[in-house]
Amino acid sequence: MCLCGMLGAEINSLPEDIANEASRFFNLNIEWLEAALSPPGKNHQKKSGNHSRAVTILSALSGAMIVSRATGDTSLFDQVADHLSI
Repeated sequence: MCLCGMLGAEINSLPEDIANEASRFFNLNIEWLEAALSPPGKNHQKKSGNHSRAVTILSALSGAMIVSRATGDTSLFDQVADHLSI
């Protein structure tokens, strides 16, 4: 399980500094995904729609970790990752 995923689920009950860092983790991952989805080129300019796709990918994979763990079927994570066609 992703520690920050669990912290994110409980963000409202965390001390402020830990909540801020958990939020920062997700924002940094979204930014990284946005850049990774951009074609190579000048300054890796962000394409329209990359933000939504980055959020979708992060959300789907985070959810897949939880569902895979809860069902005891790790292949579910792989199915979601394959469906995303990253």
